[in-house]
Amino acid sequence: MTDITVCNGTQRLAVSVQGPVGAADVLCLHGISSSRDTWEETALRLQDRFRVWTLDLRGHGHSDRASSYLIADYVADAAAVLNSIVRPAAHTGLSPGAVIAATLAPPPAPLVRAAPLHTAPRVVGGAGGGRGGGCGAARSSTSALNNAPCTPGGSPGTSAPIRSISTAANDP
Repeated sequence: MTDITVCNGTQRLAVSVQGPVGAADVLCLHGISSSRDTWEETALRLQDRFRVWTLDLRGHGHSDRASSYLIADYVADAAAVLNSIVRPAAHTGLSPGAVIAATLAPPPAPLVRAAPLHTAPRVVGGAGGGRGGGCGAARSSTSALNNAPCTPGGSPGTSAPIRSISTAANDP
């Protein structure tokens, strides 16, 4: 497993990646009061066949706290991770993570291959926030993962998205 930081503007997001480079990508989005660790067992079961990306949403796990926790903010964070994957990926979510995944999925969504959802709550107000967009209590992190500044459009200290995987088409 590799831990990386993906940036959405100045927001640093902690991501774990495991599985073979070149395998079909899957992004897993956790629920409220959780972290990417929610997906640890799933990632271990999938890592032989898939490249599994697990994200700590803003204000959760080792990702930075933020001034805003609207669904639209979480969607933008997940989109930043999808952009760093560079090619279409399946993504799945649990509870609010399912709302984020569903918001990313409508056509045209060139970076989305599939979006299985788990216990998606009803969200009032849509992707712009409204009710249901206020998750975010989390432990603070002193992880080295979060010590580098973010630069627009890329990982810490760079000006380009993370490109650690092949950009070739990947149809299983």
